[in-house]
Amino acid sequence: MGKTSAIAAASALFLGATVAAAVPAAANATATATAQPAITASPVVNGSLSAVSASSSRDAWAVGTQTSATAPNLAEHWNGATWTRVPVPTLRGQYFGLGSIADISPADAWATGRSYDLAQLVHWNGKAWSRVPIPSIGAHGLGAIGAASASDIWAVGSGASLHWNGKTWARVPVPVSGLHDLNSVKVLSPSNAWAVGSVTVASSFGDITANLILHWNGKTWTRIPSPAPLDAKYGDFLNGITAVSAGNIWAVGCTDGCLVQGAFNPQIEHWNGKTWKQVAAPATPYGIYTLNSVAAASAGDAWAVGGGGPGTALSGAIAHWNGGTWKLSPGLRGTQLYGVTALSTGDAWAVGVAQSGATGRALILHWNGKSWARS
Repeated sequence: MGKTSAIAAASALFLGATVAAAVPAAANATATATAQPAITASPVVNGSLSAVSASSSRDAWAVGTQTSATAPNLAEHWNGATWTRVPVPTLRGQYFGLGSIADISPADAWATGRSYDLAQLVHWNGKAWSRVPIPSIGAHGLGAIGAASASDIWAVGSGASLHWNGKTWARVPVPVSGLHDLNSVKVLSPSNAWAVGSVTVASSFGDITANLILHWNGKTWTRIPSPAPLDAKYGDFLNGITAVSAGNIWAVGCTDGCLVQGAFNPQIEHWNGKTWKQVAAPATPYGIYTLNSVAAASAGDAWAVGGGGPGTALSGAIAHWNGGTWKLSPGLRGTQLYGVTALSTGDAWAVGVAQSGATGRALILHWNGKSWARS
C-alpha cells in the first residue's frame, strides 16, 4: 500500500472526538494527555488533504481527496489572504484524489495521484489545472512529486519514476525488484535527488515491508542502505523526506507493523552526507503513532507531522526539531496530519483531516512562529 492509498484508508478511521483552536509551540510543549487546545474542522469540504507545498508566503497549494463519487480530486490555493478551492480534472475510474504537490511558482505547479494502479499527473499554468500525458508505466501509480526547478522535476510511485526536463516526461528505471512503493521525493539538483518508501521482503512472520531509500546521482538511481529501526520485526516504511543541504537530510515514517491498525511506531532517519542513521523519535502519551511528512526551514528548524493513537482516540502529531532534539506537541484529538511544508521559522503549513460528526473535513493549520492555528 502506497502513501496515497494509506492516507485515503486512514481518513475513514475517524470516530467521535473533540478537536482543538491552536497548538502550542512544539519546543515548549509537554506531551501530556490533558493539554488539548481546541481547533475546529475545516468548513471548506468533506474529505482530506494529503500534501501541501508553497513557493512563497503568497502562493501555496494543498491537495487531497474530497468525498465525491465522480470528482475526488481536491486542490486548494493560498493567495496570501485566503484559501480557495480550484477545480482539477479527474481520471475516469479514479477513486482516490491527489497525493502530492510541487509548487514552483504562481504559474507553475505539478500534482500527482493514484487510485490503486491508475496514475495521474496534472499541471497548473497560472490559470487552470490540466491533465498531462505521461509515458506508459504499466500497472503503477504515482505517489509523490518533487522539484528543484521548472526543468528538473521527479515523479515517483509504485515501481516507477518519471523525470521532467522542462519539455517532456521520461521514464527512468528504478533498481528495485519485487513489490515496492516510493512515497516521497526530494530534488536538490540535476545530480542529487532522493526518494524514500518501502519494499516487500520475506520474513519469519511472512511478507513484510522494509525501508527503501534511493539516490539519484545525475545518471542512475542507486539503492542506499537504511538502518533498521530497533522494533522493525513486523515491518517498516518511510513516508517523507526533506533536505536542508546535501549533507543534512531527514526522512520519517513508521515501524513495527506499519500496515496493521493500532500497531505502529514512528521512525526518524538522518543523512549526514555519508550515512543514514536512526534518530530517536519523541514518545507520546498514547504510545503509538506514525510520521507522514517532514519539512525543514533550516538546520535548527524542522517539522514532522503524522498521527495515530489507540482505538477511537486517534490523534494528530506535530514534532519539531530545534537543532538538538525532536520534541512533540500534544496530540490533536480527532485529527490526522499528512503533509507539511516550511518556508521560514515563522511560516509553515500542515494539512490533513479532522473528524466532524460522522465525516472527515479537510484540515489546514498554519505556524506563525509562536503557535499552530487553523487557517
